[in-house]
Amino acid sequence: MRIATFLVSGRRQVGLVSTDGLAVTPLDLTPEQATRGVLGIIETMADGGKIPASAGAAVKIADVELDAP
Repeated sequence: MRIATFLVSGRRQVGLVSTDGLAVTPLDLTPEQATRGVLGIIETMADGGKIPASAGAAVKIADVELDAP
């Protein structure tokens, strides 16, 4: 599983990268959660939590700006 932080339409999001690395599916996070990037997801999973549900259709990696995790 690969998780990425990215910007699309000026909004910071966190999502799951497809197995071929060509797309990313945004996760259902509040804007506040998204500001923490991947760290919030890692902490949730480390505490036994689950990855949030997807929040929409996959977006091509070429159409987003990847951000620091």
